[in-house]
Amino acid sequence: MPAQAALGRREGEARALAAAAAAAAAAGNPAKAAKINLGVAKDYPLSSVAATSLFEAGRLYEQAGEPGKAFEAYQEFLTRFKGDRRYQAALDRQFALAMDCKDGKHAGKFLGMRIGGVSKADAVTMLEAFIANAPRSRQAAQARIAIGEYQQKQGKVLEAVASYQKAADDYPNTPESAEAQYRVGQVYLARAEQKSKDRTTITSAREAFEDYLVRNPAGFRSGEVRSRRWLLMKAAAI
Repeated sequence: MPAQAALGRREGEARALAAAAAAAAAAGNPAKAAKINLGVAKDYPLSSVAATSLFEAGRLYEQAGEPGKAFEAYQEFLTRFKGDRRYQAALDRQFALAMDCKDGKHAGKFLGMRIGGVSKADAVTMLEAFIANAPRSRQAAQARIAIGEYQQKQGKVLEAVASYQKAADDYPNTPESAEAQYRVGQVYLARAEQKSKDRTTITSAREAFEDYLVRNPAGFRSGEVRSRRWLLMKAAAI
């Protein structure tokens, strides 16, 4: 371990750099400020300002319009400072960033070309990382559904069904679970219509809707689900 005097010197250096980062942010250069803060967290991990610098790096990269770097800064903060009072705030920011990127709000396109930003495919990786950080949270359930949405739009039917089903199974007795189970049925229903009412897919859709009703007999979509189940049963009998 460094001598007490050396620790004091390094603490002073870390504080000076943190002050420089604050000055850069105040001068309207959040990217520079974030980079300085990352350096503080990396080079002075035992300093009293390490956690604050790392959290601020995420916040400043957001201001600079660099969501990928912001997410990574929050990820390092969450890994290193689990007991910090800002832990939930960092999780919330990660979730918001990942969802925005999934929706294409940070695609970074200019004249049709992707310059910087985060692709929707990369946003899925971000969502997976968030789920790993807070696996039992309602936000994790929402993230899992968001992954299913992306997969569904990509035409990856089996992957989308698996994501929705996992959300339904892992977060029972929540609105997210009900919504996910409903979407399983919807994916199969759409697939059945595309495949000229394939009986196997019709059966899968009907079973998914029946699972919804078992789990959510008075759910928000129960009336709609009962109607669709009846139509599926009728189609299967033809």
